[in-house]
Amino acid sequence: MDWLDAEIAEQWRKEGKRYASDVNAFVHKMLQGEHPDESELADDARYSLGSKVMKMVKQANLQGEVERLREELPAATWPLSNHFQDSMQAVQVVGYLNEDTMLCNTGVLSNNGKVYTMGQQGWWCSPDYTFAGCSEGGPYVALANHEGVRVIREPDRKLEESR
Repeated sequence: MDWLDAEIAEQWRKEGKRYASDVNAFVHKMLQGEHPDESELADDARYSLGSKVMKMVKQANLQGEVERLREELPAATWPLSNHFQDSMQAVQVVGYLNEDTMLCNTGVLSNNGKVYTMGQQGWWCSPDYTFAGCSEGGPYVALANHEGVRVIREPDRKLEESR
C-alpha cells in the first residue's frame, strides 16, 4: 500500500465531512423557508489536495486496491474536476435514427465537435462530421463539417443513407 499518503487522505476525509455538513445545513435552512446567503458557504478545500489525491487514485487502481482506496479517499468528483477538465465533454442527444440507435454531438462548445451514433451494438464516431441535427419527428438528418452541410434521409448507424 505504498500509494497511500495517510496525512493527505485524512485531510480529504475531514474536509469532505465538513463541506457536506455545511451544504446539508444550508439546504436544511432553505427547506425551512429561510434564505441563507450562499457566500456563507465555505468553499470545498479539497481542490488544493487534488493533484496528490489523483496520484494516489491512479496508483491504487494500478495495484488493484480499489476497496482500500474507497475507504481512505471517499469519492468526490468536483475537487478533482480541474485535473480532467480538458478531457471532459458534454454529450448532446440530437435524436434517434431508429428505435435502437441515437445520434449525439460532443464538443458543441468547442472547436472539437464530433458526431456519434450509439446503441446496443456500441458506439461509432463519424470521421467526417463535426455536428449533426435532426428534423423534428422526421426522417432527415443534417450533417455538418468544414465543407458545409449534407442532409440525408433515414441514415443507418454509419450515417449512410439507407436505401
